Amino acid sequence: MDRADQFLANPLVTAFMELIEGDYFCGVDRRVNTDGNGDQTLDSSDTGMAARCHPPSSESVPIFRQHGGSLMENSFAHLLHLSDKLNGGDDTLMNMKKRCTLVRVIERIAMGCAVALLPLVGHAQTNPIPNPLIDYDAFLRHAAEVGRLRNERRVSEEKFIEMSAEPGTVVFDARSDDKYSKLHIKGAKHAYASVVLRDGRVFVAGGEYGTGRATAEIYDPVADSWSRVSPPTSLLDPGQFSPQPQLIPQRQGFADACSVILPNGNVLISPVFPNTINGTLVFNPDANSWAAGPPTGKWQAEATWVKLPDGSILTVDPDRKLTERFIPSLNLWTTDVLPVSLWANLSPVAVGEIGPALLLADGRAFFIGGSGHTALYTPPSGSTPGSWVAGPDILGGLVAADAPGAMMVNGKVLCAGAPPPSVSGSDVDFPAPTSFFEYDPTDGPIGGFTQVSSPTGGMTDNIPSYKAAMLALPDGTILYSDEWWQLYVYHPDGSPLTKGKPSVTSVTRNADGSLHLTGTLFNGISQGASYGDDAQMDSNYPLVRLTDDQTGQVRYARTFNWSSTDVQTGMTPVTTEAALPATLLPGVYSLAVVANGISSDPIIFHEPVWVDFNSMETFQFGSFFYPWHTLALGVTAVAPGEEIRIKSGASSETMIISKPMTITAFGGPATIGQ
Repeated sequence: MDRADQFLANPLVTAFMELIEGDYFCGVDRRVNTDGNGDQTLDSSDTGMAARCHPPSSESVPIFRQHGGSLMENSFAHLLHLSDKLNGGDDTLMNMKKRCTLVRVIERIAMGCAVALLPLVGHAQTNPIPNPLIDYDAFLRHAAEVGRLRNERRVSEEKFIEMSAEPGTVVFDARSDDKYSKLHIKGAKHAYASVVLRDGRVFVAGGEYGTGRATAEIYDPVADSWSRVSPPTSLLDPGQFSPQPQLIPQRQGFADACSVILPNGNVLISPVFPNTINGTLVFNPDANSWAAGPPTGKWQAEATWVKLPDGSILTVDPDRKLTERFIPSLNLWTTDVLPVSLWANLSPVAVGEIGPALLLADGRAFFIGGSGHTALYTPPSGSTPGSWVAGPDILGGLVAADAPGAMMVNGKVLCAGAPPPSVSGSDVDFPAPTSFFEYDPTDGPIGGFTQVSSPTGGMTDNIPSYKAAMLALPDGTILYSDEWWQLYVYHPDGSPLTKGKPSVTSVTRNADGSLHLTGTLFNGISQGASYGDDAQMDSNYPLVRLTDDQTGQVRYARTFNWSSTDVQTGMTPVTTEAALPATLLPGVYSLAVVANGISSDPIIFHEPVWVDFNSMETFQFGSFFYPWHTLALGVTAVAPGEEIRIKSGASSETMIISKPMTITAFGGPATIGQ
């Protein structure tokens, strides 16, 4: 393994470094901070983070590489997508500082829900010189020491609440009321449901741990704020006990619910503690409203959902050899029977555990079991049952009882396994260590596993598998976290699948300056990575990448209003809107659409010089949002043979133009010289 001693050429973690250089970091992990005097304070959602990185591997063999950094304890959600959405990937340092809180609250380091593209923060793909004023080795030593002290002095949430209620106790929060209300997720969440909505906002709900079990919220990256969208108590009432049969009665709430975006853009979610037995809820983000959804046949606690090519949702019922498939067009669940048991048996203490589920390139669904068994599902057409066959067992008697997996661009699956969990009295033990495997679906009729090395060295990572998480990145690599101080990136071998390659057929300009793109496979051929109930990180949405042909700088446009949320859409035309970075300068760019790490062929995109005679902007860059105020300035700036677009208006300027160019009115007539 290479030590992470310099910046990554791809800006995967450069934004984190800039966050450190500008703000350093504070470490609050849903529990307690300590000051120099040993006093303790708690903030139930913030988690400080930082990172270092090194150049990507050029080897053709699959390999994990380190990315140094402080890791968030909970779910990464859609940080992947969110950093793409932050003002169109514009002005990385400013945006990452402004969104420090956002990064902290998207819990379960580096993966968890999205979510979500870390490299999409608008950096050039060059090797910047590390800040010479920072002693990085000393920083890492101090960070490790802080982590040790924090663990020693940490108290439970229950103890903190007890302490905070004592007379004379003061709890400090360093943020202003304005920042707290805008950027603070209202209920602490760990192991929760999450979805990137079709308009680019991020929906989160529940939390198995923390105070947000029955709440739901939306983050709007344009407004840079959170808003509460919890369901009415008529649909989910945390003051009442759930009728769902339990060993111990539980109050109604989402907890660690499964969720998925439906073809119409609504969110289907299955509260673990619903207000009706096996009940589901549907959130409509356009109307900001909730409704009761179709009940499942069996309780969906600890389950994993996977999206099929026809838009239906497949799940395996807890502790049973039964499966269900939700068909959105019929608004109902159908049932089927498994050939093997996929659940780890934790009876009588708890519901069992299962592993990730992923859609393979050939259209089959692959479930990795908490029992160590696997199964492959071939979808039917319509509502008739599909067909199941047993897949290969995980090697070495290991299991995936709460464990991650990720679909790689070469068509293989990267996954993790650990020794089987066991029940002791009223406790469940999830043992270490965790091992890593590639599953190749083309290795015979049911595929086969091959063990790969651990990112931490050797063949295992000394953690239980439930602490591991993965995320599919836009450069075709897989980000890995084990909830500790180090990030790792797995580089698969081979080439991206042609079947998963998006294509761009047209790009036109909208009235607001954004782009309208038409093409195919903008949503990819899978949901990306998978974990299950505790973390959803679907990334089946388009990313629009712009590479400056002169400088090589890479920027990302903020995509929204995707026409489809389905996967494996084949040659069916799909569309997306893309808001360009506000400071994108005029020039020639290579534009590509990326879906789960697989890029389209680039097309040439000419960003014109913009002129607006009515603009009141102080800054003038010749961009759509910061245009030149006079035609003379536009003529000076435009390259020979390129275009000037003048927003509707009038100017009394007169001039002689001596170089070839195209001058076009945009949004209405433009008058010059009168």
